[in-house]
Amino acid sequence: MSLLKISLLFALVGTVLLLFLSIQIEPKLIDIKDIDMKEYDSFVKIQGNIFSVRQPGNITIMMLRDDTDEIEVITYEKINVTKGSFVEVIGKVGEYDYNLQVEASKIKNL
Repeated sequence: MSLLKISLLFALVGTVLLLFLSIQIEPKLIDIKDIDMKEYDSFVKIQGNIFSVRQPGNITIMMLRDDTDEIEVITYEKINVTKGSFVEVIGKVGEYDYNLQVEASKIKNL
């Protein structure tokens, strides 16, 4: 087997392995109060109770509260969540109107 074929094989295996690991690895659970500008554009995992839900168009905007603070969570699709539900959210920290928010990539009812 030539060196080129071996190199291509290792590159392909490495890429597939990295893709698999990136899907399996989740961020560590943190308190809402610990989300600040250091986490901007990073993924976080938070849990809390939904105390407000709005669904303008195809967007769902929730206010999520844990024992430490509250934060706005947004997803760009209509989802079936209700006020009072306890959920886990994984998403990217962003900012809107000078307030931090989490753009959810995964929401799970607990």
